[in-house]
Amino acid sequence: MHVLADALTSILAIAALLAGKFYGLNWMNPMMGIIGAILVTRWSIGQLRETSHVLLDHQAPESLMNQVKEVLQKDGQSKISDLHIWSIGSNQYAAIIEILSSDSSNFED
Repeated sequence: MHVLADALTSILAIAALLAGKFYGLNWMNPMMGIIGAILVTRWSIGQLRETSHVLLDHQAPESLMNQVKEVLQKDGQSKISDLHIWSIGSNQYAAIIEILSSDSSNFED
């Protein structure tokens, strides 16, 4: 998307310069600069929204957290005492999970 936004603003700038040179439409250059700035600003805002979740370690959606809890506590003997799932990319998550279990046979040598 970034490359496409750059290409579009370049095409707009070239079109404005040609319109000014051949047709005397000198107002086109500043107008295309403003349009290009609006396009880049819109793209930037979208990028900030998308990446802020990763950069700020945004907590995973509640539905995902509930699914993880359900799967890990399915045996009826385990209980999650601490669960932290955060975003590390687009639809990618990392987790720290602390599980308490009443069945200690899994921990014996």
